[in-house]
Amino acid sequence: MKKTLITVLSCALAGLVLAGCSNAPAAKHVAQIVDYRIKDAAGNIVARAASSEPEVKYEFSYKLLKDLPNFNGDAKMSYVHYKVDGETVTETSGENFDMLKNAITFEDCEEGIKFKFAKPADFDNVNYINFQYVDSNGQRSTSVGLTDEFYKGKDDIEMIFPLVVAGKKANFWIMLDNGNEAQPAAFFFYEIMPAHGDSFIQPLQKDYEETDYISIEEGHILKLHKVIPPKTIKPLWHFIGLMEQNGAGPAWVGGPVNKLYGIFEEASEIEVSAANAEEPTVADYVLDLKDIMTEQWKDNDTLGYPYIFVEFLYQFAMEDFPEYTFATPSIKCVPIPNTIFE
Repeated sequence: MKKTLITVLSCALAGLVLAGCSNAPAAKHVAQIVDYRIKDAAGNIVARAASSEPEVKYEFSYKLLKDLPNFNGDAKMSYVHYKVDGETVTETSGENFDMLKNAITFEDCEEGIKFKFAKPADFDNVNYINFQYVDSNGQRSTSVGLTDEFYKGKDDIEMIFPLVVAGKKANFWIMLDNGNEAQPAAFFFYEIMPAHGDSFIQPLQKDYEETDYISIEEGHILKLHKVIPPKTIKPLWHFIGLMEQNGAGPAWVGGPVNKLYGIFEEASEIEVSAANAEEPTVADYVLDLKDIMTEQWKDNDTLGYPYIFVEFLYQFAMEDFPEYTFATPSIKCVPIPNTIFE
């Protein structure tokens, strides 16, 4: 205790002369390679969930978190929101909050964890669920990819998330909506202790910045940086969205956004080769955005906004879950001046 106190006082005194211990230069941000490949508990690259019976028995549990302070997102708390007379109401407790809280449960299963939603009475059928893993550094990670067909004719919904390790706590971000603005939509954080599962996604770095991994150069050349695509049993797919924005700030934040083109296609040979390489290999993927500016992929006419950006993600499948697809977190580049239509 005395030694600690002396150290602290010494640091404080030195600070009077040398600008203080706490004023040391901040560590420079260095972008690390993003590895989207699934790994088993031994660190081997797999294209399946690698589920196995754990040697140690763990007790399955889950709980709704009031908040997730280290979450890399604007909303760090669990809440519901809906509209009354055109005004948005946000609640972190109360009848509407409890209704959706009680409708969501999790169960242990041999493959990992099972999400269950039981539709409350007088609540419209759900048409959107985001089930996203949040890594140990608070970064949004892999999510379950669901199509419109998944929801059709279902009052109650179940799905399995296998990318967990038995005995290792995992956090999830659940967004749930039914498209009716007068009824509550849920934005919940959960902490789950899996009793089964033997595969994981490598956490992103603490100071992760998505703009490190994709850029638009020369006004129309998309380039991917420092990314290892996921290994998959089915064709690897990527989504590329070209947007224009009426403002220079970060993507989706700097101003109104108009989606111009969106392409969902099998990934290039360069990306597939990188995903299947024995040694860690980044995908040096390059695309002329003018090549996707066709009527086939067109969403909207340009509104003449002064900036453009690109959104990008991978979709993949695993051997033991052919009915599911999984998606990597989307990355977005820094919006650049819009010269592509000149």
